[in-house]
Amino acid sequence: MLLLYVQPWVTNVIPPPPTPTPKFQGEAVKVTKVTPVEREDDHSWLLPGPTDDAAVVALNREIDAAGGLGSRGGDRAMREFGAVEARYSTVEVELEGNRAGPVRITDIRAVADCSEPLSGTYFDGSPQGGEKVVKIGFDLDSRSPVAQKMERRAGEDEPRFAGPYFADEKYSLHNGEQLTVRLTARAFNGFCEYRYELELIVAGKPTTQLFPSKSDEPFRVSGFHVLRGYENLPPYARSQNVDCTRYQSVYAGGFYQASQPDTPWVPSKDAEHRCTGQGG
Repeated sequence: MLLLYVQPWVTNVIPPPPTPTPKFQGEAVKVTKVTPVEREDDHSWLLPGPTDDAAVVALNREIDAAGGLGSRGGDRAMREFGAVEARYSTVEVELEGNRAGPVRITDIRAVADCSEPLSGTYFDGSPQGGEKVVKIGFDLDSRSPVAQKMERRAGEDEPRFAGPYFADEKYSLHNGEQLTVRLTARAFNGFCEYRYELELIVAGKPTTQLFPSKSDEPFRVSGFHVLRGYENLPPYARSQNVDCTRYQSVYAGGFYQASQPDTPWVPSKDAEHRCTGQGG
């Protein structure tokens, strides 16, 4: 009987290296883009200090070249001039998850530092009402400006706050998942510099995240100085009763002057403007 013994062929099998655990750098939620949103009705702006007619003539040229008053380019020209939006300021923010597990957004707050309304230069863009479409709003005149739902009822000039937004809404972002939100800050009583604070749950633990960061410029918005006796009127009525004497210089939208209706800004003294009777 012939017996055969077969020696098994043995090779040195090297197992593949383990998949490395991804390392995430930076915040749990990336703020990938922030875009200012042009307003629909109110194109008023405020400057911290005075300006002069020659500077405004140059500004008008820049606004016209950028698309006109109320356009995105026109708004950019106003910001580059140093102006601050009046009453409302809206940004569209793109967020992206930056952790292996889901990151939950449970609330957003506005962290604001407010003082007296600006009183340098008033550019009156003649509001015809408040913002038409506002989904998430922050009342910077309140002590704790949390994200609120906003609604605008028939016949009302301004949207109203209608309760905490995140009472009914929660968002979870997985790694690389994106979310776009529009955030509107409103200030009637003062000038506010502010940032938004995300309240998050990351790996089961609560944490917060601020944007813009403290090393970056904050967002800004300012209310108006209102004529004495009109302070307690509804917001839109207050905006129609501005105390022009509190400003060092006042300019009106060209639509106030029949001879220059397409000019972005003209001195209020040269227009049929509500400030004229106040000596503005």
